[in-house]
Amino acid sequence: MILKFKNLANYLEGKWISNQTIYNLQDKKTYSNKFITEVPSLNSLNYNNLKNIACITKNQNKYTIYQYFFPCSLNKKQGFINKTENKKIKHYIYFFKNKVLKITNFINSVKYIEYIYFINQNFKLSLGVIKIYNKYRVICFTSDIKFSINKTNSID
Repeated sequence: MILKFKNLANYLEGKWISNQTIYNLQDKKTYSNKFITEVPSLNSLNYNNLKNIACITKNQNKYTIYQYFFPCSLNKKQGFINKTENKKIKHYIYFFKNKVLKITNFINSVKYIEYIYFINQNFKLSLGVIKIYNKYRVICFTSDIKFSINKTNSID
């Protein structure tokens, strides 16, 4: 079964708390992050004409806005995504099938690959790797849980 974008939107939108562990294979160090991401509701959008989505991430009281641009319809099982962050544009290729979204990016000898597994509408797991000259350098694991924000929620 191919996960169409209209269904994929249900898996992406909402407020998420994320726990991320990054392991640098070169220096054998581990880094941990906890952050909140909010993706606006996509239900009212025309999926065939969807061109951009803005997301806000909060990490230790620092807010980052990401803008995603879609040069082609996301109703397809593969395509391109352009991500803007701090006035820099990164280009990604995506494929999705069987509730798994694969995102790749290539810059010279650096290859970034991320697999996002949509367990259900409230839980997703991600595995990301960075390869330099075809050698694994960084591995990243992320778990995301959808939640409702109220005054008592905190990422600390």
